[in-house]
Amino acid sequence: MGSPSQTRASSQQALGLFSGQYSHTVEPPCRVSLPAVWRPRLRRGLYLTKDGQAFPHLVLHTSESLAVWTGRFDQADPQDAETQWHEREFFRRLREVRLDTSGRLVIPPELRGEAHIVKEITLIGVRNRIEIWSTEVLQLQDKAGPPPWGK
Repeated sequence: MGSPSQTRASSQQALGLFSGQYSHTVEPPCRVSLPAVWRPRLRRGLYLTKDGQAFPHLVLHTSESLAVWTGRFDQADPQDAETQWHEREFFRRLREVRLDTSGRLVIPPELRGEAHIVKEITLIGVRNRIEIWSTEVLQLQDKAGPPPWGK
């Protein structure tokens, strides 16, 4: 039987999801090392964008999770001004990114600034995507508590 980390890795891969929380220090020039357990699903088709208004953070999508996420726009009225605004804001920040041979990605400067990422970050696996938080902003979000459920 494999180690607990090998078992967790194979379970995550089999289910096709990301989970867990990892703390990292950003390396110059804002290079982020992703956990080895996630890397097999992150070989190609990676997209990074900003999310959150009050507590800004970044979201790393695979091609598959991006298709699910953007499918929300397909379900909405394309003539609706609110839909147009959200779609525009989402796609104007969307950047295609790649991992280097060591499993690291470089966060573009404009996204780094919007998410207040300086040195310490927290990576959170959330089903089909990875959230990248400034540890400081995540602590503020945690203190604020959850938004109303269902919104």
